[in-house]
Amino acid sequence: MSCIGTSLAKLPLAILLTCGLATAPALVQQAQAQTQKHDIIYRSNGTSINAKVEKVGTQEIEYHKADNPTGPIYSISRSDVTVIVYANGTSESITAPASSGGRETSTSPAPTPSRGADRGDKQVAFGVGSTALNFGLGAGNRFSIGNTSFLPELNASGERGIVALPYGTIGVGFLVSISYNEFNYYRITSTGNIVSTSPEYFQIGLGARGTYHLPVNKFIDPYAAVGLMYVASLDDLDEEAEKSVYGYNGPAITSVAGIRFLFKHFGFFSEIGYDTSYLKGGITIKFGGK
Repeated sequence: MSCIGTSLAKLPLAILLTCGLATAPALVQQAQAQTQKHDIIYRSNGTSINAKVEKVGTQEIEYHKADNPTGPIYSISRSDVTVIVYANGTSESITAPASSGGRETSTSPAPTPSRGADRGDKQVAFGVGSTALNFGLGAGNRFSIGNTSFLPELNASGERGIVALPYGTIGVGFLVSISYNEFNYYRITSTGNIVSTSPEYFQIGLGARGTYHLPVNKFIDPYAAVGLMYVASLDDLDEEAEKSVYGYNGPAITSVAGIRFLFKHFGFFSEIGYDTSYLKGGITIKFGGK
């Protein structure tokens, strides 16, 4: 019990270690806004448009393209936009179109884009405003050496898309895992006797991570994730045995590559890399976004 109490006492450190990760993407977006010389329209599908915004109407947003600020006026529906970051660093969250009022019309003739439609017309599986939750099993415990485990690791993770990039979306989220392990362990006691024992312990991981999602199509979501977590081992070893057994307690950096196959709000995922386990797989539940 004293060992469990010591491990649990270390858990608040996990919160302190991982709080900074969740704020990093917001700082990136703020720094980008301070250096940009044009407005950026962030779409709900995870893409963005470099523009000079002329009018934010009740139904549509009118803008010039950033590379042709005196050229034709384009328009986009409010329902396709989540936020506008202006060149002066301020931002405006965009709500759904008003229920009353007519459709905004342009005073300029309808333009014919010279370089084709905006890349934002492409639907992606994970964009700004999307939320995805993974529930799965893991194989290959990263933090255990010389033991046998009778059950696969149970794990869960999730993230929300918050920042659109020219070729992808950044998300932030959490990860948690729990695994059961049993040692086949021999040790020499202080009296010189060899003792065979099979101590058991649970290993719990809790942390936060940032993700980067590539825009492929609305069904396939390839991504990479980097995180920071705290691992605690809750075991039944006595003090003498614990000194000779590998049981990790402390912070750890995680990095994985993953892919999701989505069918609207349900799908499957797989991850490989340096997490609490080396290989993960399971189901995904997705909501929000497009």
